[in-house]
Amino acid sequence: MKKRIVCFGDSNTYCVHPDGTRIDEDKRWTGILAQKLGSGYTVIEEGLKGRTTVFDDPCKEGMNGLTYLVPCLKSQSPLDLLILMLGSNDVKQIFSATARNITDGMERLVRTAKACSCWRTEPNILVMSPVRIRKEAETVPFGEKTGPGTSEKCAKLARYYRMMAEAQHCGFLDAAEYTDVNHVDYTHIAESDHEPFAEAVTKKVREMIG
Repeated sequence: MKKRIVCFGDSNTYCVHPDGTRIDEDKRWTGILAQKLGSGYTVIEEGLKGRTTVFDDPCKEGMNGLTYLVPCLKSQSPLDLLILMLGSNDVKQIFSATARNITDGMERLVRTAKACSCWRTEPNILVMSPVRIRKEAETVPFGEKTGPGTSEKCAKLARYYRMMAEAQHCGFLDAAEYTDVNHVDYTHIAESDHEPFAEAVTKKVREMIG
């Protein structure tokens, strides 16, 4: 039976162009990951634009990742690996969350996933801190929605996520080590970086589930 991987994230897992349209399947990191892993794996894309870890968006319904996580995992079971990459939306001013608050939200997702009856053998989770939102995002229309300070909070997540992942016995990968944002909205992964990012994720996945 193929090994099953769920990639649970936001617009950087959905993989969007700056204009909001979706990057072609064979050019987005999730699609490239599937290609690189080969026929023995099934990669399930669960990216949603605007998704947070645990916060309800007062302007959009259905953005709280916690409320959808268990149904998602159970519907895609049995699972061999869950990849979590969230936090880019949590830094928005509307949520008034610190980097520590956001990490607590990610930890709640990890704990919830561990307790879910979706695993083929035992819980196996890769936590990924998100791409770094640039300060320039505050100067463009898309970034104006997030408010000031988002870049600074986003930059702190890698350190907190790494410590949390180690404490929870999860794998960890810092997406910002392999990606940069595009120079239009300064928020989403540049299309040219999907390939090297997918290569890094592939290496990590093979370490975790062989």
